[in-house]
Parts: sequence; structure tokens; C-alpha cells
Amino acid sequence: MKSGDTIKILGMVLLIIAISGGMFWGFSKMAVTGETIIIPGPGEENLQPGQSVVDFGKSATLYLNSFDAEHTSELEVYPEYYVVDSKGNKIVNGATANSTASTVGEFVDIYGSDEDASYYVDPVMNVELLTEAPTVTLVAHDILTRSSASIVIYDDTMTALTAETQGNKSSIDYAGDDFGVSECNPYNVKFKNGEATSLYRLGAICVGWGGDVDYVKLSESGWEESAVFPDELDDASLTTKNDANTSYSSNWKECYVPVDADYIEFKEWDSELFEIDICADSTGADENTGDVFHILFADWGYEKGKDGEIYGDFYVHDDNEEISDVGVSEATDVATPKTLYLSATVELH
Repeated sequence: MKSGDTIKILGMVLLIIAISGGMFWGFSKMAVTGETIIIPGPGEENLQPGQSVVDFGKSATLYLNSFDAEHTSELEVYPEYYVVDSKGNKIVNGATANSTASTVGEFVDIYGSDEDASYYVDPVMNVELLTEAPTVTLVAHDILTRSSASIVIYDDTMTALTAETQGNKSSIDYAGDDFGVSECNPYNVKFKNGEATSLYRLGAICVGWGGDVDYVKLSESGWEESAVFPDELDDASLTTKNDANTSYSSNWKECYVPVDADYIEFKEWDSELFEIDICADSTGADENTGDVFHILFADWGYEKGKDGEIYGDFYVHDDNEEISDVGVSEATDVATPKTLYLSATVELH
């Protein structure tokens, strides 16, 4: 072997030994000093300027700010929230909260709890917490006060029905027309949001009847019968009285929901007409025999179901299926639908 080759080989061996020694020294230094080994983590592509992937997993405080969109000036409000992390934990569980603990790199979904009947909150989904003190700004909507809604009912000639003035007015809102044997007629029902700087999200229209009324149905395009008839309505037993103070029973029967949307929004002063068809049975429908029909408007919002998941609907997804625990409370209307706010009762004369 030539002396030049020997020198080259010796040099390569010394170089390998030097590199190995440096690596050993580096690893030993890490072990001794506790120096962090940086491993790429989730969300690295979304890092903020100056942020390192080693921040992921650190404790974080998520700050929640909501502003009422129904007011022209910026108005901060304080709704109740559900905040759900990527593991399904409710780190805020239907409570008012300005902040909550989490971790950097976590993903959360934020809903408003509409049970408090104060604010609808537009949900914000799949929010990644990229700093130790992130802030999420949400859009809230002041829910109309129950007594600020109104219902007016018109007969088939678009003449407004008159208020019931006879002895049964304690349980009846409007006096309707006589219906002959198996006679059917359309009525129109106008619902109005009569409150400034408020919003109403109509999620369902429900109807009921009794006596010699054969059926009542919503005949609006873009609406369909709900696949679920909530237990709160199904369990309700309604009572009306005639002029002689005799009691008659009736029941809620069906609910209708929008086909292509979760709900219909009514901003301040908004109103809309809804057509319903009413049919008498083979004996006809007239006064003092409990021939009545009822209509109820139910709003839509987010609530936690029996399985712990958050659902948007016009009723709560639990064993009781309450419509009154979503947004505006319809409890009074469910039990005694004589209000002209969210429900109304008509006797056919």
C-alpha cells in the first residue's frame, strides 16, 4: 500500500472517531443538562411568530367574549356556554364563563347554552388554541321576551278573527267560524317579533285539536312534519271550557319543521304568515262542544342531550324532550295554550 493511501485511510478513521465522539458528547450533554429535544407537534403549520412547537401541551387559559349583534353599538354580553374539547370533555358545561382552562394545541367547539332564554350564540367550531392566552370572540343575539311575540289568526277571507267574548273566554283566544260536515277551510296565522333589538329563531310550528275537529295541518311549502313529536307535548293534556263551564279535553298532535334550514329568523318587527288547513269531522264543528284547535311556535337552540353531546334543535334530546328548555320557555303554552304570545287557541262557532 502506498504511503499516501495509508495517510488517507488514517484520516478517515480519525474523522469518524471525531464525529462519533461529538455525537456522544452531545447526547451526554442533553442527558446531563435536561435540554429539550424538539419534536414536531400538532398544529405546527399554524404557529404564530416567535412561537415554538415546544409550547404545545402547556397550560392555557381560553378567554370568551360575546357581543350582541342585535344592538347597533358594541355591547358585550355574558351568555351561558358549552365548551367541548377534542376528547369530548365539557370544560364549560352550560355556565356563564369569561374564561376556562385548557392547553396549547387543543381544539375546542364553543356553543351558547340557550336554556337561559337570554341569548342565542352562534357556535364557533374546531378552534385551535395556539397561545397560552387565546381569546375567542362570539356573536350573540338577544332573545325576544316571550310577551313581545304576538299571534293574529285570519279566516279564509283574510278577516282577522275576533277575540272570544263569551263565557269560555277564560280558555279560548279567538272565536272561529262554524264548519259544516267534513268541511275544510284554510286559515292564516301571523307570527310577529314585536321587540326592538331582539331575535327569535323559529324551529317548529306545532298544532293540536279536539272535539269535532278532524285535523289541522300546516300547509306551507318548505315545511315538513317533524320525525320527532316531543314528549313534553305528547304528555300534555289540554282543557277548554264552553259557555256553561263544561270542560273538554284536547291534545297536541303534530309539529312541523323547516325543510332546508334549522330555523327561520325573526329580527325586530319581522312577521310572517303561515297557512294552516282545518277540517271538521263527519258531524261538523260548532260552538260549545269542545271543537277547538291550538297552534304553538317553538324556538331553536343548543342544549346538551342525554348522551352528553350538544344538539341544535327545538327540543332537548333527553328523556323528557322538553321544548320549553330551549330558548324562550313555552311551558305555559304547552300546558294552557291561551296566550296570543307563542300559542293561541281557537273555538269553532
